[in-house]
Amino acid sequence: MLTALGVALTAWPACLSASGLMDVRIGEYETYTRVVFEFDQPVPETDRIIRGENRLTVMFPQAEPRLIRKIPLRRSPRIVNIELWVNQEGLSAIVLLDFARYRYEAFAMRDPFRVAIDIYPDEEPAAAGATSENPPG
Repeated sequence: MLTALGVALTAWPACLSASGLMDVRIGEYETYTRVVFEFDQPVPETDRIIRGENRLTVMFPQAEPRLIRKIPLRRSPRIVNIELWVNQEGLSAIVLLDFARYRYEAFAMRDPFRVAIDIYPDEEPAAAGATSENPPG
């Protein structure tokens, strides 16, 4: 019992120092979609962005979700969903996209503390069954 209390008290200060993800915003522009993660304090520089087909995973070490509202997914036809996962290292945000190929640019801003990711699709989703030889109609 005393050992469990000691482990809990040792972990407690680490939780207090974690950055809180307060808001996720989505902005839709002609050639790209911007996803902004806003925190209540600085987050360590993230160099852990993992590209996958139809997804972009961003790792935020020493962070946890403390969202003040729902993620506004309806603002972008290009974003299918944003999933937040928490583990011992921190917070992972998985951005599920409506296209497979893309490029991105990420940058940090201050006051408030934000990480922005601009996602540029390399291809737009094609209509189901449409090809250049067989147009719909």
